[in-house]
Amino acid sequence: MSVLLVAGSLWASLAYGSSLGIFATASGTSFVDRIEVIAGGSAAEAGLRSGDLGDLRPLSPAERYRWRHRLIFAEVMTLAVSRNGTVQVVRLLATHRNAFRWDTWAAFSGILWLVLFAALLA
Repeated sequence: MSVLLVAGSLWASLAYGSSLGIFATASGTSFVDRIEVIAGGSAAEAGLRSGDLGDLRPLSPAERYRWRHRLIFAEVMTLAVSRNGTVQVVRLLATHRNAFRWDTWAAFSGILWLVLFAALLA
């Protein structure tokens, strides 16, 4: 049963997780992120450039969470972006699948360890 839970969470991450092709870091203002664009990603195709500021204040808390962590594949997000003092509204489509990073593998192996250890104690 526990192996099925871990396998299901891996499948969900592979099937539904996607990326905009950006790294967003805090800019010093609440809910405004400095954007670093990865070449070839959805953000680059939408016209975003590294150094742009994304205004997350109009977004709902759920949208902010998905912006910072992971969008659902084929999800569209509208974001106000500031560049050189001008603001433009950009529609971003999450089309690129996420590759697993080291922290994802660490989390899954930790979950598996916890489940196996709990099974051992039961």
